[in-house]
Amino acid sequence: METPSFKEKLQAIYPKLTSSQKKVARYLFDNPNVLGVMSAQELAAQCGVSESTVIRFAQTLGYPGYLDMKQEIQRDLKNAYSSSQKLSATLRQFADQDTFFSELIQDHRQALDQLESTITLELLKQAAELIVSADTLYVFGEGSARAPVLELSFWLRRLGIDVVDISDTGRNFFEKIVHLTKNDAALAFGYRSKNQEVDILLKEIRERGGRTILVTDRALTNAVQYADVVLRTARGKIGEFASMAIPVIIADALLVTVAKLEPERLEHLKSLEALRSRYGFS
Repeated sequence: METPSFKEKLQAIYPKLTSSQKKVARYLFDNPNVLGVMSAQELAAQCGVSESTVIRFAQTLGYPGYLDMKQEIQRDLKNAYSSSQKLSATLRQFADQDTFFSELIQDHRQALDQLESTITLELLKQAAELIVSADTLYVFGEGSARAPVLELSFWLRRLGIDVVDISDTGRNFFEKIVHLTKNDAALAFGYRSKNQEVDILLKEIRERGGRTILVTDRALTNAVQYADVVLRTARGKIGEFASMAIPVIIADALLVTVAKLEPERLEHLKSLEALRSRYGFS
């Protein structure tokens, strides 16, 4: 028998819910994607109920607790859409050719507003401190996540930081990480529903005594347990195309934080400019 969808579960259980629980059900029915980013406390505030109501709601649906419901539903929603389906959903959303660009900008504004509330200056500083203290920084991102990796690696090298950027998967991936040491750090952009390389990279460097940073939109990804610093970002609604604009902004924010933390690193960039000028390259 086919497992019922989350919305089907909500519809089946709805008549048995209390009035407060029905508020939660109605909100989640219309906005199932929020389970990827909201805590029980945040969901309760959004619905105008207590946090205990949200927890009892999850238990009524058959889950041990809120996190169990969140993890299962987030996984199911992510796995339900292929890349072509996500892009198609976005195209349907922007069906009006006269307004799609402004709507796209508005979507990114909303993601940026959310970013301000989830990533603090203190978190950025913690990540920057791990970066500058490492002998070598390993930066991983594959597929579309290659964009923030290239952005960050390019500028960190110009500030004199030894960076190994990795986009390899499978057997080739292990050639890049075999020499990890306790004096190194790893920064991974992990956005896929399953990304074994992210888990392995962070796990390996932690076991060897190094430090780790994870940038992700998946609050319950396995890699979180191996991360010293987690920078959680929203990139778009589940089931729609999610661009890498927000992760690239995170990469830029990390770069600026590193430069502010150790402004003397600008001398590396000045040396590069002087070398170019010496040979007639401006």
